[in-house]
Formats: sequence, structure tokens, C-alpha cells
Amino acid sequence: MSLAAACAAALLVMLASPGLGAEKSRLIRNLEARKPQVVVAYGTSLTADGAWVQQLADLLRNRYGNLATVINAGQGSTLSKWGVENLNERVIQKKPDTVFLEFAGDDANLTQNVSLQESRSNLEAMVSRILQARPECEIILMTMNPVGDDTHPRLKDYYQFYRDVAKEHHLLLIDHYPAWEAIRASSPATFKEYVPDGAHPTAVACQKVVTPAIVKALGPAAADWKFTSGTYRLWLPEGNPAKGIFLLNSYGCWGKFSESAAIRELAAELGCAVVASSGSNYDGALEALADLARQSGRPELAFAPLFVFSHSNSTPAMAAFAAGVPDRIIAWCAFKSAFGAQFSSPKIYRIPGQVISGEKDDSYFQDQLATVKKIRQESGGLVHMIVEPNGPHMPAGEESFKITGESSSFTIVLAFMKDTFLLRVPAHADPRKGKVKLVELAEKDGWLGRNLEGVRLNAHSGAPWHWDREVDVRQKLEIAPYDKFTGDPKQASWLPSEDYAYKWQEFCQTGNVKDWGKLRAILRPLTEAHGKDAVEAPGQTPSSP
Repeated sequence: MSLAAACAAALLVMLASPGLGAEKSRLIRNLEARKPQVVVAYGTSLTADGAWVQQLADLLRNRYGNLATVINAGQGSTLSKWGVENLNERVIQKKPDTVFLEFAGDDANLTQNVSLQESRSNLEAMVSRILQARPECEIILMTMNPVGDDTHPRLKDYYQFYRDVAKEHHLLLIDHYPAWEAIRASSPATFKEYVPDGAHPTAVACQKVVTPAIVKALGPAAADWKFTSGTYRLWLPEGNPAKGIFLLNSYGCWGKFSESAAIRELAAELGCAVVASSGSNYDGALEALADLARQSGRPELAFAPLFVFSHSNSTPAMAAFAAGVPDRIIAWCAFKSAFGAQFSSPKIYRIPGQVISGEKDDSYFQDQLATVKKIRQESGGLVHMIVEPNGPHMPAGEESFKITGESSSFTIVLAFMKDTFLLRVPAHADPRKGKVKLVELAEKDGWLGRNLEGVRLNAHSGAPWHWDREVDVRQKLEIAPYDKFTGDPKQASWLPSEDYAYKWQEFCQTGNVKDWGKLRAILRPLTEAHGKDAVEAPGQTPSSP
């Protein structure tokens, strides 16, 4: 049977399958129908030694239990000819329901003398034979990351015929190459960190770039947004009841951040859910949380304390929402807001607050620093200011962020989330019983950080904002316990802990926190004494402040 005939037969099977045209792959549809599936990954060392295979296996197991069997049949330093010769033993005999194929990287090596025509013929032979043996098998072709430019000058051409074959024969394509090229172009240092030998992505790189792209291509169910209510969707870690919720809207950067590996890892570590809205505000959030609690059978979601976020002009909506339920808010973050009045709400001043502006954000970095100083001076608000060195309006490394949802800009946000959760959520809190009574943080128990000197000005409406003097943003700013600070405490940034103070200092100077998740001291014991008061009386409505 020719490849065209084999693909036509397979297409008839696809057309007869329910859900064709939906976003979910056949693999996900079958798993959701509780049909056991065998997945074979077949390719070069990028598969054989690629952490993405095990990461995908773990994700499918966490979601579908033992229904998915993932087999890594890859082999290092192999060509598509080897793939054809070993196809029966390593793939077909496994009776696969889904096969991932990638051999272009090694074929494109000049030293191997594999022509484009030969490589394509071998790929089409593998596809044809798999479909002849398994007409219902879903074949997924993949382009991978850039490999040495000197040894692989025509790699793009080899990847192009993978796209062509996928299109011509109605196969699913996962095109990793453009994402990797964007990372290499926007941040060569990040690319070097992710692919240190120039060919093989690290496990961390797979987790941040390769595996999320596969999950997205397979369909929304694989992404683990298990429940939705209106514009809100829910991700839950495995295990114990959620003790808190990271609540985000999708205005600006937070929608992508909500799907990043970093926030999911922190949520799993702390035992928190992630709830993200496709909207730009927090309208209907409490009702959605109550509905998600009912849908998921997780009653704690209706009462769990919240960490809330804003970006740019979504800040007023965040501040208004937090002001409406201040007793439920762990902390808040105003990321690159438009101006200081957007977070000037007295009801949130006793809640730890983080205000971040970008040094190069000439349109939106306006009076935020002056506003933070005013809140500190007049109200003793538990708020601090960060001017991100060289920071734009979007997260740093925007092209990489669009792919991974991660950025050095978020390292200080994640550090703040972790510290404030450990400081404010009692160790024995159980929101299944009602609203959690958060630990009140006293101003004098925190640390202080010296703010930058200078005032932001603009000549007229619409003109770029600028400093009134020469300001070196990349300073190692003074930090100290409240009672040992040498400057005016009411003009300083308030920082919740020693641990966070050092991270704030590092970020203000460098624009990054290298070990944001590593604590300098144990914070949890501060909340142990409040365990007996961790829950208010049951029977309160989720919308009660």
C-alpha cells in the first residue's frame, strides 16, 4: 500500500471518530473515553535522552492513571534509515495508538550524507508502514531545536519537509523549531543555559519549552485545566485539599504565566490551586470559585485565601476586588501599573503589597514610586516598590516569555508569593471548614529597604516620563530590620521578612533572583501558634468579606 493510500485509509478512520475538528488530539479523546493507549516516541538522541518523554508520561499518568503507556524507543546518533530498518521491532510490535516521530536533526548533519530526498522518503516509509499495520494510529511529526549551525547548515530545509509531509497527509505536527529560534534570538544566554552542548535541551528546558508545546498540541485536557466556570478555569495539584488560590486574570502577561511550570511547581509545593480567567478583571470571581468548588468536589475553593495579581490597566480592578474581601487576600501584586492611583485603596494597605515598574517603561512608569512613599508615610502601608533594571512594560525576554510563560521579571513575584503564603496562612488552616483567619503582619516585625531617590516627571501629556535627576537603578539598596534601619522608615519599602528582603535587594540590583524558591530561614513556624485560630466559624458565604 502506498503512503497516500495508507493516509487516506487513516483519514477515513479519523472522519468516523467523534470530535474531529475539536481541539483535542485522538490520544486525549481516547483517554477521556477510558480507552488504554500505547504511545511510542521514536527518534534520535533528542528523543532517547530527551526529558520530554518522561515528562509527558508523568503528565498523562497524573491525569489518566494507568491508561497511558509511554515507550521511549529512541536511539542516539541514529538516522532515518535506521528508523526504517528498526521500525517493526521498536514501534510496530508495540501496537501503538500514537507515535511521535523525529529524525531530521541527525539526517541534516553534513557528515552523514543524507540527502533531503532520502530523508523524506525514509520518513514517508515509516509513516506508511505504521498506518498499514495500525490504520487507527495517530502519527505526530515533530521538528526539534536548532543544532550546530556549522554541521547542520540546511536543518531548516529538513524541518520544512516534516511540515510538508504533515500537511499533505493530514498528520499532527508539533513545530518546536520556531519557538527555539525565538529564544535564541531574544536571549542567547537563556538558549545556552537551556541547550548547553548546543544540541540537547536540559530537563528544565524540556519542561519549559518542549513539553508545554506537546501538551498544548494534544489538547486542553492535557493541560490540566480540569474545570471551568464562565471565564474562569481551575488547575489543582495532586494530593491534599488546597490551602490557598493563586487567582489571575488574563490581562497582559498573567494568562500565559498561569500556565507556566514555575507557578504550577510553586502551587504544588504550597498546596495551592491556580484559577485563571480569560477576562481582564475579577468580575464574578467569588461566584466562579464557589461553582468550581461544587464541580470539583473541593469545597475549600469557596473559602481558601487568595493571592491576586494585576498588569498595567487591570490594576484598578484588582485593587477593587481585594478591597472588597481584604480578610481573604494573602497579598497582592501590581505589575507595571499605569500610575499610582490605580492601587491607592486604603482597604488594601494592611495587606502585603508588591508594586513593580520597569526602568525602560517610559509610558507607564509614572508616579508609582511617589505613591508607595506616600502610602508608607501617611498610612504605614505594608507595601514596597521595585524598579526593575532595564525592565520594559511586558516581562523581560518577551519572546521567550510568550513561549514558556516564564521570565526573570517573575522571580521576585514568585519569591513574594512564597514568603507571604508561609507567613500569613496558618500551618493548620483548613478552608474546607470555612474562611481562613490569616495571620496579621505587624509593620515593625518586617524589614525595610531604602527606596531610590528621585521623582518621575513628564513635560506634557503624552510625553515620555523620566527622572528629575540622574538615577542609577542598579544599586545595592540598603536593607535592615525595621528597628535597625538607618533612614526614615516611613519613606522606605516595607518587606515582609529577612528572606524576602535579601531577594528584593538582589532583584533591584540585577533584575533577577537566582534562587527565588530557596528560603534563608524557616518561615512556617511563625504561623504555627495560630493553628488553633486558623478557621473562622463555618457557614459563612463565600462572598462575605
